[in-house]
Amino acid sequence: MFSTQELSYKYDVSKKTVSRDINEIRSFLSEYRDIIGNVDIVYDRKRKKYHMNIMINQL
Repeated sequence: MFSTQELSYKYDVSKKTVSRDINEIRSFLSEYRDIIGNVDIVYDRKRKKYHMNIMINQL
């Protein structure tokens, strides 16, 4: 789990930059879902942090 604040501090960028990057990554994951699988970045409002959600398809 990670927050925009943690990442902005770690990489010395603004929280707005981190938010934009997260949205770009979400877009990429959505666009290439058929290749990389069902992966998404989800925001947990309770913890105020993001995490990756990986759904494994079982046949």
